[in-house]
Amino acid sequence: MKTIKRTLIRYIDYYLLVAGFFATYLLPVSVSPIAIAFIFILILQLIFKNRIMGFMIASAFSLVNVYLLLALLAEFDEIAIAGAEGISLILVGLSLIVLNIMVSVVMVFKYALPGEQTEFKVLQSI
Repeated sequence: MKTIKRTLIRYIDYYLLVAGFFATYLLPVSVSPIAIAFIFILILQLIFKNRIMGFMIASAFSLVNVYLLLALLAEFDEIAIAGAEGISLILVGLSLIVLNIMVSVVMVFKYALPGEQTEFKVLQSI
């Protein structure tokens, strides 16, 4: 069980990279330049493993997801009126946002604590 948690913590950055690749694809012919910059920063983070940059990425990612959560909650009444499709849209969006917030919290702990103690302390708290 500890090896599974260590593996998840070790590869949590790759989740952001995959999410960034999915965010770049908007339409068949357009690509988001902000998402491409985000992917470039993540690739640099994976190469250099800078703690300060990792902490900044995790903090920014968590702030964006809290903003998305608040936006979803603000539009809750309008979406819920749409019927079954609106409820499923809310559930899928809420589950994705909550997953992203959990990933960003794990990343904050990963980069906030020094060295190998990070994995051990985060594993104990999970």
